[in-house]
Amino acid sequence: MDSKTPPTDKPQGPLAEFTSRPIFHLSIPAPEPARVRDFYQDLLGSRLVRETSEVLEFSFFGGMLCVYRVERMPETLQGERNGRAMPMPNFGLLMSWEDWHRAVDHLNYVGIAYTVPPGRGATPEGREEMWFVITDPAGNHLGFGTARSAG
Repeated sequence: MDSKTPPTDKPQGPLAEFTSRPIFHLSIPAPEPARVRDFYQDLLGSRLVRETSEVLEFSFFGGMLCVYRVERMPETLQGERNGRAMPMPNFGLLMSWEDWHRAVDHLNYVGIAYTVPPGRGATPEGREEMWFVITDPAGNHLGFGTARSAG
């Protein structure tokens, strides 16, 4: 194979660079990043990868979560899902039905205050879904959901 022939183990075509298992990265604000360390590390089980006075970087469920120091938090907006108010922006996880219920049990056990308590709804396709939202110490909102076929 010459140097101009692309390797065969890489996807080819338009946007191929986005299909070869990139790592999702999200940056969120916090006036005091150190205040959220325990929340992400101890409560949610994320691994702290790097820490400076300006940023915390976590390995967050297969992605990278960076918490950057800011002077003030941005305004929270309200959206709606199945008739329930949802704080925006939010980020989080879509989980298996069993893992979602185990997460609720764990958060109930540690006494977390829900921003949006666990609740049930239905997708437009008729699947049963459940959601909750929690908020980190800086005011960032995390949504956790699951869905399964109704019945």
